Order: sequence, then structure tokens, then C-alpha cells
Amino acid sequence: LSLFNAIAYYNMVTVWGGIPYLKESPTVDSSYNIFRTSEADVLNDLQTLLESIIPELEEKKNSYDTNINDVFFCSKDVARILLADIYMYRNNYSKAKPYLEKVISNGYYNLNSNDVIMAYQYSVITRASSTNEYVPLFTLSDVTLSLAECEYKLGNTNVAWQNAKKVADAKQTFSNITAPEGLLQYVSQIRKVSMSTTIGRFAFLKRTGLAKQELNLQDYQLLFPIPANEIMYSSNMTQNPGY
Repeated sequence: LSLFNAIAYYNMVTVWGGIPYLKESPTVDSSYNIFRTSEADVLNDLQTLLESIIPELEEKKNSYDTNINDVFFCSKDVARILLADIYMYRNNYSKAKPYLEKVISNGYYNLNSNDVIMAYQYSVITRASSTNEYVPLFTLSDVTLSLAECEYKLGNTNVAWQNAKKVADAKQTFSNITAPEGLLQYVSQIRKVSMSTTIGRFAFLKRTGLAKQELNLQDYQLLFPIPANEIMYSSNMTQNPGY
């Protein structure tokens, strides 16, 4: 449960910044006085949490699609990827790199087949049938591109390009378009063209400084507006600047 909470809170922080951060269920009275915890405080707590639970998780392939237990009892790799994402979001690439390298060196996943490590499942129901679909949350492609980003930020340019090209070749990203020359732009195009359904591209664009250019945003739009009903619900809730 702690890992699922951490996944949710991290993604909320990348979208809204400071958020209501609850460590226990609110009472009827306290639910009307919920306030925002700063982005830094939430991320500090998530880092500490993930570092503490990784030793408790199992070292295995995370078979979310074939083993129902893996949906609820995730592997160490899931926590490693999330922790690396948090470190990268905070511009601490040297801390993120070893976690990403460990996921890759385990050898549980393959770029050239189904490289999904964890996904959210939902049902598509029609009059004729019901099928399960998946929204990828963590993939080996994402991990490899994140490692490329780390290597680039740490000055290991050649290794960075090699990692990014592995994903581009596996996904055939540039078979019909010209590849950009800049490493971050190259990675961004792979994510956009070949990994469009994977959660986390907005966080990547923000941490690399590409969000305003690629998404045509102004500074204040790097954070989403707090929903109006949340502000109305609690007198302590504040709106993000610019909205």
C-alpha cells in the first residue's frame, strides 16, 4: 500500500506541486481543513519511504499481467524506478543512476518484446465482449531512456546516446521521421512517438526544461490549476499562481 501511495503522490506532485499529503484517513471534521504540503516536503518523505521499503520487497520479475499477486506485491524494481524518477525530478542524477542500472542489469525485461514492468489495468466492455486493457506505468524503454538522460547530465555523452539509440531501434521510432541531433530532443521524440501511452512524459519535459517549448506553455502552466471544488471544500486550500 505504501508503494502505491508513493506512486500516486509523486505523479500528483509533478502535476500540481504542493498537494494535500495525508498519512492517515481524515476525520469528518479534519477533511474540511486539509491544507497543501510543499512539494519539497512530500518528495523528501517519499524518498525516505522508498529507501526503507526496497529491502522488504522481492527481487523478481514484476509479472503484473500473468500473476495477480504481482499487482499487489510489487518487485524491488518498481520501487527502484519510482525512486529514480524522484531523484531525477529533483536534479539528482547521480543518485538516480544506480537504481536504473540495477533494473536493467537484472535482465528480467526485454526492449524488443513486451517491455512493460508495471501497468494499470482497466476493462473495456461492449455488448459483445469484455476485454482488459493496460496503461503502462513503468517500462524498460522508460528506464533505458532515463538512464540515457542520467548519463547525459553526468557528462557521459557517448553512453547516453548508446542507451537512447537502443530504445529508438527497438521501437523503430525514426523509421519515417528524421531524428533530432540533440540528446534530450532525441529522447523526447522517442517518448512522444513510441511511448505516447506511458505515464511520466510531462515530468520528463519539466525536469529537462523542454515543457514550455514542446507543449507551448507559459511558466505558470508548468503546474496545473487546483480543481475549484477542492478549494471550495477546504478553507486552507490555495490555488497555484496564475489561475
